[in-house]
Amino acid sequence: MTLTAPRPTGKAPRRARFGRFIHLRARRYMDYEKAVEKAAKRKRGHGRRVDVDTQDGWALHWATVGKNKLHDPAKKIKASDHIADLSVAQVKRLRGPRGQHVHRLSHILWLCNHLRVDAEVELKSTPPKGYLERLMARPYVKAMDKRGDLLVKTLAWMGDPIDRLQPAHDAGFTTVLSFTGFGRHAPINAHRAWPYVDYMRGRGKWKA
Repeated sequence: MTLTAPRPTGKAPRRARFGRFIHLRARRYMDYEKAVEKAAKRKRGHGRRVDVDTQDGWALHWATVGKNKLHDPAKKIKASDHIADLSVAQVKRLRGPRGQHVHRLSHILWLCNHLRVDAEVELKSTPPKGYLERLMARPYVKAMDKRGDLLVKTLAWMGDPIDRLQPAHDAGFTTVLSFTGFGRHAPINAHRAWPYVDYMRGRGKWKA
């Protein structure tokens, strides 16, 4: 008798929404506030969207101060220091190349809701416990989610993507697993992923 693998639990993810959006270059300081204001000037439905990376609740792409092109005016924080190891006061003291401030993800989402700009939030790290539940409880985040203007995404090839997406899905966010740049990486376990992935981008590679 030939045994067949059981079907994964949950529904297979659909193709991702949000085709066109403003995606900032990761090799320089990423001014998300400016990106949202730029997107707001576009016509609705024509790229009026932003891709916002987040590290531990901050609108940042990289894990360290230096890679984010940030510096400490007081010269007490090193470029090699990790954002996750800094206090809120220390991160707020950091500045970009032209004096830009570092913003909380919550502030960027507030601005997106205020200017009616769609947001695709990319989790670059596993969020702190309870953080996404608190974020979803904010009225402007609930409003964006209700309108379908907000997605939470992570890259399939970066660490364990389900560890990042599961808390987002459990908090009530619509989630996206992106296979962009996946290449020859090992397929993702469908049994673990499908219950927590609403959409996927690119050609998904699954194993039962």
